[in-house]
Amino acid sequence: MFGNCKYIVIDGSIPILFPNSIRHNFIANSFGIDRVTSAGFVEVSQDLEKEKIVVRVFGDSVGLRKSSKEVDSFLIKKMLED
Repeated sequence: MFGNCKYIVIDGSIPILFPNSIRHNFIANSFGIDRVTSAGFVEVSQDLEKEKIVVRVFGDSVGLRKSSKEVDSFLIKKMLED
């Protein structure tokens, strides 16, 4: 999966990525909104020189009133590389 999409993090350690066409609230309701610790947008690309995945999180979810956190990049990258 490379490109831009939305995400939420559940319980501070479980990233869930989904298409931009789906609202953060819709996905969060599936897990319980109170379990969402952060939310926003993610850009995933590949650094061809270093042969590694590059993850950048940004923005927030207005509906959830949650923002992206710097640690989310690490969580998402770890999930994609495993």
